[in-house]
Amino acid sequence: YEPHAFSHYRAPWMDAGKYTGEVHYPGQTVNENDLDGYPANIVADINRSNGFYTKDSLRQLMNESILFAKEHRLQLYCGEFGTMPTVRRSDRLKWYSDVCSLLETNDIAWTCWDFKGGLFGIVNLGTGSPDMNLIRMLFPDRIQP
Repeated sequence: YEPHAFSHYRAPWMDAGKYTGEVHYPGQTVNENDLDGYPANIVADINRSNGFYTKDSLRQLMNESILFAKEHRLQLYCGEFGTMPTVRRSDRLKWYSDVCSLLETNDIAWTCWDFKGGLFGIVNLGTGSPDMNLIRMLFPDRIQP
């Protein structure tokens, strides 16, 4: 879910969910100036994962587990990942593309969170329609345009 300030943007159950400024991926998740005027608890929650994130920095976050698994001949499994649809659409699709590419490249089995249960779904709850652009990000070699 890193950067958490991005993947959980506007999550109502978090202090950071009250932040309404811009969030980005790739790049600096939240610009420090955009936090001016927000209460300390919101700033602290955002700053737990605020930073400059790219595909390479996500790879570095996974690297210790990947190396351990290779050394011990273990299969890794990512049980859940995703972003809320509250982030900029192009940034969301780029994040999914980067994460899926890293998981696939490193032979990590995965499942995204979630299918249609709520805020992270790949099915639009309002219409019941699958988000085909997102599904293509998840399965680029399997789903034709």
